[in-house]
Amino acid sequence: MLPPCVFASQSSFFIIINMEEVMGGYVINFVLLFLQVLSFAIIGRVIMSWFDQSGTMRVTVILHEITEPILGPLRSVLPSFGGLDFTPIVAMLLLQALEGLIVSAVGR
Repeated sequence: MLPPCVFASQSSFFIIINMEEVMGGYVINFVLLFLQVLSFAIIGRVIMSWFDQSGTMRVTVILHEITEPILGPLRSVLPSFGGLDFTPIVAMLLLQALEGLIVSAVGR
């Protein structure tokens, strides 16, 4: 447990800041931002799969490297539906659910 810090303001009042709350806020914001970036990367990978079906463009390779740790395990669990890959949709739903759980747990 971190001790509270006391800062003097210009009007000679003291402001007590609990460092755990401040650092916890940064961690929560970082995790939420990470989940949003991962969601955008999945959307980008889906869009790039329409234009670069061979997967040789640098952007496609980067998006594949970012999203495959999430999509790969899901792909092995989900059944194949006649050549259609629903893994990105399921991954987006799971990321949105995780983001909702975090936001409701924090109380924002």
